Amino acid sequence: MTTPSIPMKTVNYRGILVRFQIPALWTEEHDPKGGGFFYDPADHSVTLQLNVLTATSPKDLNSTDPAAVFAPLADSLRGAEIEALPNGQSLEHLHSTHSG
Repeated sequence: MTTPSIPMKTVNYRGILVRFQIPALWTEEHDPKGGGFFYDPADHSVTLQLNVLTATSPKDLNSTDPAAVFAPLADSLRGAEIEALPNGQSLEHLHSTHSG
């Protein structure tokens, strides 16, 4: 049995900061203050919410431990996955699942 192909569209969020694909029929809403919402207008039970925050450290970071980089933000990052990137930077993923 084959799965029907769903037409997809590419989203270039904030230029090319983040690039991903969603079903072509999904609605995109971008908040002028930041963040985006992507959802099927016929079924609001599944929504992708994306918000990217960037920060610059006031001093050089010499740590290779990504958890140490985000330690000052620990209270706001509960449940986050922190990943060390090959370029020496760190990326924090916060996954949230809501059902309606």
